[in-house]
Amino acid sequence: ASEGVTIGSGTVHGSVTYESSDEDVLTVDADGTIHAVGAGTAHITVTWAGDATYCEKSANSNDVTVSGIQVTGTTPVNFGQVYQNAVVAAKTISVTGINLASDITPSLPAGSPFSFSPVSLAANSSGATLTISASTATLGNYNQTLTLTSGAFSATVTIKMEVIAKPTATFTD
Repeated sequence: ASEGVTIGSGTVHGSVTYESSDEDVLTVDADGTIHAVGAGTAHITVTWAGDATYCEKSANSNDVTVSGIQVTGTTPVNFGQVYQNAVVAAKTISVTGINLASDITPSLPAGSPFSFSPVSLAANSSGATLTISASTATLGNYNQTLTLTSGAFSATVTIKMEVIAKPTATFTD
């Protein structure tokens, strides 16, 4: 005799398996626990093997949409080792908002040597470019977090740079 598993209001006999249509969006454990892991849309298929009395059956959940902010491009953003007061090329990342109700707002810690533009991205932008610039005026090793926020959703990007003193040349006769 096989144990029954309750799904909804009925009982199913035989083994039950769960499968996500897109594991980049939803994963599901062997016990049916669902985890949102990324933005997008997916559904869960439940299959029960049946037994001597009941045939195998499958059922799909409704589509589940997971909202969020996705960042692509080279991360962490690394300016590397640069000389003090040198001009360094800006870096870019691509930001996509999925099913968001408000615009995406980037922010950095106060006093950061980094800046970004634009100051806001459209809520459901697809691959919008965020440009990150660096000031090399102050010596130091910087490892800071850029936070992208839209309502309850956020994503972070690490930005790194080491500003060193420019070597001086010494001439002797």
